[in-house]
Amino acid sequence: MTKLRKVFLIISVFVFLVDRLLKIFISETTEIFLIPKILSLELYKNYGAAFGLKIPVFLIVIFSIAILVLIVIFIKKDIRKKIPHWVLLFLVLGAVSNIFDRIHYGYVVDTFNFLNISFFNLADGMIIVGLLLIFYYYRKN
Repeated sequence: MTKLRKVFLIISVFVFLVDRLLKIFISETTEIFLIPKILSLELYKNYGAAFGLKIPVFLIVIFSIAILVLIVIFIKKDIRKKIPHWVLLFLVLGAVSNIFDRIHYGYVVDTFNFLNISFFNLADGMIIVGLLLIFYYYRKN
């Protein structure tokens, strides 16, 4: 394993653990302003799917797991040579964290409030970064 892979593995696991800990912490506290009137830490229970679609939790969990399985199959067949596995770890850990929330709580715990219009968590960021890195490596190769 190269040094870069080890560093990214450590960063991935660290961000995953911080996401989990933030979700626990925020459920026991009130709003904390990081940047007043712009960004705060607060508990938001996201019962919907992307864009607030109202879909039953069990369907979201099944759909999320199916997408994860498809990603793994796709990785093993097509992308293995184009995208490093350590890049995919970011995407998978973010998805696993949100799936855990849906199964355990019945909703995703969002922890960041941006301008009172967007709620998200670190797992969402991991998914976005993972997707961006996948596109980057796919186009690069």
